Amino acid sequence: MNPHARTLGTWSAVLLLPAILIAAPNSQSTKAIGTGPQNATGPLACADSLKDQAGPGCLQASSAATSGLLFPYPGAGNTFTPPAVVSGGENSAATGTRSAVGGGYANTASGEHSTIAGGSNNTASGLGSSVSGGYNHDASGVVSTIGGGFLNSTSGYFTTVAGGYGNAVSGFNSTIGGGSGNMASGTNATVGGGSYNEAVGSNATVGGGVFNEAVGSASFAAGAHAKADHDGAFVWGDSSAFNKTSSASDEFNVYAEGGVRMFAVGQTTPSMVVAPDGNVGVGTTAPESCLQVDGFRANFSPTEGVHMGNAGTSMGIEIAGADSIANIDFSVGDQGDFGARLRYQSSTDLLDVQGADFAVAGDICATGTIGACSDERFKESVESLEGALDKVRAIRGVTYDWRTEDYPDHQFTESSQVGFVAQELLEVLPEVVAQGRDGYYFVDYGKLTPVLVEAVKEMVADA
Repeated sequence: MNPHARTLGTWSAVLLLPAILIAAPNSQSTKAIGTGPQNATGPLACADSLKDQAGPGCLQASSAATSGLLFPYPGAGNTFTPPAVVSGGENSAATGTRSAVGGGYANTASGEHSTIAGGSNNTASGLGSSVSGGYNHDASGVVSTIGGGFLNSTSGYFTTVAGGYGNAVSGFNSTIGGGSGNMASGTNATVGGGSYNEAVGSNATVGGGVFNEAVGSASFAAGAHAKADHDGAFVWGDSSAFNKTSSASDEFNVYAEGGVRMFAVGQTTPSMVVAPDGNVGVGTTAPESCLQVDGFRANFSPTEGVHMGNAGTSMGIEIAGADSIANIDFSVGDQGDFGARLRYQSSTDLLDVQGADFAVAGDICATGTIGACSDERFKESVESLEGALDKVRAIRGVTYDWRTEDYPDHQFTESSQVGFVAQELLEVLPEVVAQGRDGYYFVDYGKLTPVLVEAVKEMVADA
């Protein structure tokens, strides 16, 4: 037998240059396809036409278009129109210009320059589309590719499904690496794998996992039930079965019921942890409060406006400011620049409170002087008090107890007190009474001293 012949059951095929010889079993009516005599009949005539290279038995050609061309054995039930070709398999068709089916069963390459390497029930209808194998695939996009698997589709330009099951790519230049039930509809979108993931936004990525969605442009989602709904959002979802969604653009989200650990290069112990209860630890793996920092030091540059203490030696906060002034500002809501300010100025070596009343719930024990400003240089229109004795006779000194239960925020003491009633004193000496920002009155007892001094002097003069 000719060494180029291959036997398929009772069929034998011979591939020769520059002619094709296809042999049929027990055939006595034959015709050679090629450059030999086109009117030769009988087995010997067929052999003579091919210079005895094939031996007896040839299958009559079905199309005159094959004359002078070289094609492999087309298989049973396959159809193609040159220059398209079906190399083998069964019931496959290559109908697109220069399309090709390598083998398999019931594959159809209808797109121009489309290719199906094998598998079954695959369709390559897009220009330059390709299916490498597997079954029930549909590559309809221009220059789209399906590597294998089952029931995958590529409908967008330059799209790819590497494998897996039930994946669909429709976005321009988008890709699915594998998995099942995934969709990539955004331009340049990518799904690495997993199941039931969607990359919808342009340049969006789903790394893998299950039930993740990357909807925003340039967004990223991975894990389980991660929903990156905003542009530039990053969402990593843990295994818990609830949706973890982004809330703003360019936001970084990590959902981890078991906590978060962060390591520096070469570390075996994390530098920072977020515990399952939400506590944050720096320098400790088991934070016991909302924020626990072990061995803490901080220096905020370039202004060097804040220095923090070291828990290993001493603790404290140092506030440093430019131009010999350091401020601590307090604000609530939309009060503007600040609601109250604690200021230190080195030129005067004074610490003062601005924009608020200063209240102390408790005792003050001073080893220095607590006094009011009294320098003559600050004053004008200075006059002596008149009628001080009458004013003293008009005021009432009282004993009283604080209403501690009605005003718990003031932290009043339980002991009995002596003093004045501010509203009564206001009628006689308004200069020693003031009203706070909260609407309540208070008395400057120190200002009563000059009144008492002058009252005594009047008594001595009247004696």
